[in-house]
Amino acid sequence: MSEITLQLYASTTLEKFVGSDGNGEPELPTLKLGDTIKAQLRTFDTSTGQPVEIAPNVRTLNAAIGKVIEPPTRGEVMLKLGDDGDPFGPITVGTTKEELLAIFNDAVLGVTCEEVETDLDVKGVLIPCLWLLRFDADDPLDAIKTAVNKMRPESFARWRPFQIGDVWWHELRLIQAPLAFIEDPAARVLPPAPSVRQIRAGGASDYSDPLNPILTNEIQALTIPVIGFANPFAGTYVLRWRGRESHVLGVEDGPEQIASALDGMFSDGKTRFLAQLPIDNEIWIEFVGPAGETDWTAQPITVAVQTFKPGLLTFELSLDRAQMHSALRVEASIVRELEIELEVVGDDEDPEDIEVIGRPITFKVNVTILREQIWKELATIQTINWLRPPTPRDYIPFTADQILVGNQATYVAAIGDGEARSFSLPHNLGSMNGVFSLRENSVNGRMLLPDEYTLRFASADELIVDFPAELDPPEINAYIANFTAAGPASAFQAHTHTIE
Repeated sequence: MSEITLQLYASTTLEKFVGSDGNGEPELPTLKLGDTIKAQLRTFDTSTGQPVEIAPNVRTLNAAIGKVIEPPTRGEVMLKLGDDGDPFGPITVGTTKEELLAIFNDAVLGVTCEEVETDLDVKGVLIPCLWLLRFDADDPLDAIKTAVNKMRPESFARWRPFQIGDVWWHELRLIQAPLAFIEDPAARVLPPAPSVRQIRAGGASDYSDPLNPILTNEIQALTIPVIGFANPFAGTYVLRWRGRESHVLGVEDGPEQIASALDGMFSDGKTRFLAQLPIDNEIWIEFVGPAGETDWTAQPITVAVQTFKPGLLTFELSLDRAQMHSALRVEASIVRELEIELEVVGDDEDPEDIEVIGRPITFKVNVTILREQIWKELATIQTINWLRPPTPRDYIPFTADQILVGNQATYVAAIGDGEARSFSLPHNLGSMNGVFSLRENSVNGRMLLPDEYTLRFASADELIVDFPAELDPPEINAYIANFTAAGPASAFQAHTHTIE
């Protein structure tokens, strides 16, 4: 489908998503199945009441869209000990703690499961698909893995040992997989740096009089990506030209300050540059005076960035995975939770140092995802250009007022006497070209097949129909014979209208 840029703003103080100014509630767009979300996260410190944008020292960033620790709705899972262990189970959504105790003790694990407990949520309701197990071992049993997974929607069997005092407990929990998950590491992406391009070359016009040339000044455009950019430039820079360098400039400096900085590179006080702002983000610099009337393409103004803020935390989420399609298979739209988890360390600490303890910060917000109306296959598979689109069958009722144009050369006769198997049909239509049919002379009578009789053309005015000898002869008037000749004659019926 398409790549969508999603701007996210969050308060590290409140651990929640906020508005673009660091206050209020977030305003998130509706997402669409099949899109790739390129998310950019900006963080604020709101501890003083006045939001201040900050760039925390981030070690890791994880993001997911789905139901938080939601159990599967159906299916089963088989577990095993290590990579080569025999599968044991099955464990389902409705497995009780007594059944789970028996399952683990029937498995060949080398230890005995002495106790299985369940847990309650904050409201005192039993947490589904969550069991706590204790074994007769002094060490954790941390090699339990998934052998066969038939849970739906796609889910994980999470096995987590933890210690209370001297006793090791093991949490087994069945949880649904996220519908979207960050697949590549997040990165801080720097904004585009200021740049310069040529608008008009200086010098004499190619069509001017050599004795009286038309001279034009060089114009170059300095682009500072600030207004309208999702990731605007925020820093300082200097301008360089012909080995000279200006003083430091910032994004708040306008055309006058930039022209002054360029002229300040020379000590003679002459004006060499004029600047104006014809459109947002572009300052046009005209070379005048000693610098004018010359093509400076080979020696353009260049930009050197001096200082800059850390780039925006940027990551991608694909909404085109099987889990997302399954969730939207029946429903036209779903509401799921977007969760982003940062692990941050101190500003003066190395995030790569695993000895440094990180602090997790989590942001959560609900997002709406729509099923696609125009799916991507429409762009690759041509639709059929129907000559006549499928429509219900229509009919024209018969009346005596219809106009008949065409051939009336038709012969109809009833045949069969209970004894004869060969019949002569003198149609007198003067043609051996036409269409012959034979049907049963009754209501709902069927049309006879060609192999049930033999048709011969005795002449242009006579047909002969023979029935097989192994069958009984036709009964009296058993069949209706019809022959329509393909003659050139046409007849026209009178065209009248009935008046009630």
